[in-house]
Parts: sequence; structure tokens; C-alpha cells
Amino acid sequence: MHSLADALSSVLVLLAGWLGQIPHMPIRQYYDVFASVIIIVLMWVSATGIVKSAGRLLLEAKPVRHSFSRIKMQCEDIDGVIGVHHLHIWEVMHGRSIATVHVAMDNAADHKQILGSVQRVFHHNGVHNVTVQTEAIIA
Repeated sequence: MHSLADALSSVLVLLAGWLGQIPHMPIRQYYDVFASVIIIVLMWVSATGIVKSAGRLLLEAKPVRHSFSRIKMQCEDIDGVIGVHHLHIWEVMHGRSIATVHVAMDNAADHKQILGSVQRVFHHNGVHNVTVQTEAIIA
């Protein structure tokens, strides 16, 4: 979008300059002004998306493409998992997220298998870097 706005701006500048040079054109002194206003609108629209995206990354906002409730529910459905809490997901760059989670599990369960299952849940939901803190609960 941003590159397209730049290219269109260049075309508008050339067109306004060319039309401004033709004698006897009505309101030819305003072509440059019209082109400038259109360019301002194009730049504003393209810059707004970039600023929003950068702001979300800098503020480490909650990624919009991940469903926290679905990930938590899928983790809690794993055999041996008693509960999931302190689930945090951050978007560190566009399209790349990291996560941390605490998983309470039955002390008799296979901790390595549960850890692998939790990591697979996050991987299938688009989070490829997750830190899992396990808590063994004696039942």
C-alpha cells in the first residue's frame, strides 16, 4: 500500500505539472493544489496502518490473531493437566509471537509428554516460541 501511494503520488505530480503548462486550461493554477491534497490523503491513509502496526509492537499489545481462551482450553484438555494460568502472548514482530504459561499438572503424569503437548498446542495456534513453567500438584 505504501509503495503504491508513493508511485501514485509521483504520477499525480507529473500530471499536475504537465496540465499546469498547457495554456488556456481552466483553473490551471489549482492543479498543483488538487494534486497536493490527494497526495496528503494517500500518505495519511498509508501511514496510519504503519503507525498502528508499529504502535502495537512497541506497546507489546495482545496479538489479535490468537484466541487466548481457545489456547487455554486446548491446554487444559491435555491428559494430566489440572489447570493453566498466567498465559501471556506478545507479538514481537509482525507475524511472530512469543508466549509464557504456567501449567499445573498431576504429579503422577508424564511431565515431558505434557510439556511436548503444550508446545504443540501453541505451535498449531501460530505461537512458535513458548516458555512453559510446570507445577506438579500432588493429588
